[in-house]
Amino acid sequence: LVTPQAAPEPSAAAQNPEPDSHLQIGQRTYMAACAGCHGMQGEGIPNVAPAMHGNAILSLDSPHDTISVILNGLPTQSFTGYQRMYAMPPFSHRLSDEDIADLTTWLRAEWGGQTEAVTVDQVRKVSRAIE
Repeated sequence: LVTPQAAPEPSAAAQNPEPDSHLQIGQRTYMAACAGCHGMQGEGIPNVAPAMHGNAILSLDSPHDTISVILNGLPTQSFTGYQRMYAMPPFSHRLSDEDIADLTTWLRAEWGGQTEAVTVDQVRKVSRAIE
């Protein structure tokens, strides 16, 4: 059998972000815009929103897919046995590119074990590719 890998450990900086740092701003953005569905601890809500804790997309080397999901949202998804995940709204018109960069940086540091900051230029590249 294949055993799933354990979720990466959060970066120390994500656990105790410096006041008004990109990580703290990303954490506040998560709490304001995301935690209602994905949970305060990233646990998700079954049949509503996936967990962030252990979510493989956050541990990828490139933040491209995470940025794309935040910008565009996701449609409702149906699975066998009448299971479903509800749609995630797009945040491209609700959050600035800087807010999305900070949010993505914090998500990846908290639940993906990634320590490299996501830049506004990376968000803009994904945004332009979508338009």
